[in-house]
Amino acid sequence: MKNIIFLFLLILCSCQNSSKDIREAAQADSEAAVAYPSITEEIMVKLWEQCDFVDYIFYDYDFSLSQEEKAAIQTSINHITREVPVIDPACRSIGRIFYQIDGENVMEADIVVSEKCQYYVFYENGKKTYANKLSAAGIGFYQKIFQQFGQHKSNGG
Repeated sequence: MKNIIFLFLLILCSCQNSSKDIREAAQADSEAAVAYPSITEEIMVKLWEQCDFVDYIFYDYDFSLSQEEKAAIQTSINHITREVPVIDPACRSIGRIFYQIDGENVMEADIVVSEKCQYYVFYENGKKTYANKLSAAGIGFYQKIFQQFGQHKSNGG
């Protein structure tokens, strides 16, 4: 009888542990599996044709960048690929990019650039809506910026 009770308790404990493991794995998967669609063709065309100012704000550095020449702005827009990235919650945004038309922010995105992650997460109405990988030229753009200006880190205040 004692063996049967022991066996029953052993089975019960293993079931509880495996369901806990399954819950934890599902939660980890749901956090890592965040996905957003690619920015729409309509938005890209609007930016390409009408955007007249791009502003880059970097969180941990004491510099920002702005572009107002049409060729530079269109080069910046070309840094956005059609590929949708896998969003890694461990990768932090290094800043925010703002696209303006006639002085109004029409699109903004988190800039996520690290050795592991290279993408933009775009916002619409204050909510994360789209995500796109950066092109090789886009990654090179940020590498060049941080080679030139990266030594100017802010003091966090």
